Amino acid sequence: MKNLNLLSILLFASIAFVSCDNSANQNQFTLLSSNDTGVDFTNQLNEDNEINYFTYPYIYMGGGVSVGDINNDDLDDIFFTGNMTKNRLYLNKGNLKFEDITDSSGSGGDDRWYTGSTMIDINNDGLLDIYVSVAGLDGIKNNELYINNGDNTFTESAKDYGIDDIGNSVQATFFDYDKDGDLIYMLLIILLHLLMLQEVITSIKCKIQMIMKQIIYTEMMVLHLQG
Repeated sequence: MKNLNLLSILLFASIAFVSCDNSANQNQFTLLSSNDTGVDFTNQLNEDNEINYFTYPYIYMGGGVSVGDINNDDLDDIFFTGNMTKNRLYLNKGNLKFEDITDSSGSGGDDRWYTGSTMIDINNDGLLDIYVSVAGLDGIKNNELYINNGDNTFTESAKDYGIDDIGNSVQATFFDYDKDGDLIYMLLIILLHLLMLQEVITSIKCKIQMIMKQIIYTEMMVLHLQG
């Protein structure tokens, strides 16, 4: 019996030791610096009197990112969208090293408030294209489509394809719903004007309540003086 108890204790200790030892080496991810990878994109936001959380509640929704092999070299490339900064496209050179080809590729965009991005072969030529959604408080709202030219450059062609939507888009997804070989796309949009109208109504209600409270208080003071 003593030997059995000792064996049980040793077995339990061995299991505990192995478990502890494994838990110490279960890191699934390793943080790499931008100096190592070359990916140094930052979606920097700057609030002021015209653009801030109170004038545009979606200011901190963030930009978008899509990953795909734009040049068919079996390495996934990265595309970031910026709200107050230009988009950035990073070409994967292997071994987690990336090259910023934004300017040479023509995918940097302009001063629109870019949101989500989707990589999709829109024209079925075997090359991934990039569809970019646009929202923001004001300015140009047309979504953009960057057609892959096959030489690490892109041509903006959303209007040509009839998908330069202006509906305050957040994200788009493409799929063949009816299996006829043609892509259908669905957009997630922000009902910004309805939200602002709701905020105006709420503000008016608050002001009315304050006025009513002031009227009641005044009437009570008058009654008190008369009494």
